[in-house]
Amino acid sequence: MRGFKTIKLLSVAMVSLFTATQSFGWAVGAQAIYSNPEVRDYDNLEFDLAGLSTTFQLGEFDSLLSPAVHTQYATGDGKTPNGTTEVNYFEATGTAGYLVYSTKNFVLRGTAGVGIGLADLKVKTNIGTNKTDASFVVFPFGLEANYLVPNTNLSFFGTANYKLYLDVGDERIRCADGTISAESGYNVCDNNNGFAKDTNFPIGQMKGMQLGIGAKLYY
Repeated sequence: MRGFKTIKLLSVAMVSLFTATQSFGWAVGAQAIYSNPEVRDYDNLEFDLAGLSTTFQLGEFDSLLSPAVHTQYATGDGKTPNGTTEVNYFEATGTAGYLVYSTKNFVLRGTAGVGIGLADLKVKTNIGTNKTDASFVVFPFGLEANYLVPNTNLSFFGTANYKLYLDVGDERIRCADGTISAESGYNVCDNNNGFAKDTNFPIGQMKGMQLGIGAKLYY
């Protein structure tokens, strides 16, 4: 019983702390983004992706806590031994933000979160082009710097995020002779008549930095 009371008191204290330190405003924003994730299992293939991200954030400009939801679309390609792999990438992520430093018109926040990502790919192989897709669980960790234009509710901000992408699809490469490969890479079917025309290409794990710059309106 004493343990239950302790948990109850701690819960009330945490809620009280959040209520006392959190401002209940909100903001919407958009930013241009660039990322260069590296694919671990494909001979260090790197994608160059550029696109647009939108943000809905709870909390005022200088709130201690600032949970947010982000959506993004990016497109680009990566060089492979057989040509170019094209990709269209969609992502939705939720993050928690914590105020690290602030002045009257400037704040710096640390952010971390989790999300889902979907990639539509055109992979050039030794027998042509294969269309495939991949789904990811995404873990972003980063910093966000905001500058509030004096006497307005407009801010300009920049982000730097390290992202880990884990492919959660249950895909396997199929070679032209019917062999199923549990491994990834561009040479796994070299001794099996190349890739099957309708094979999928599991991405496995990606990681890399994403940079962005944009604007927000606070309400």
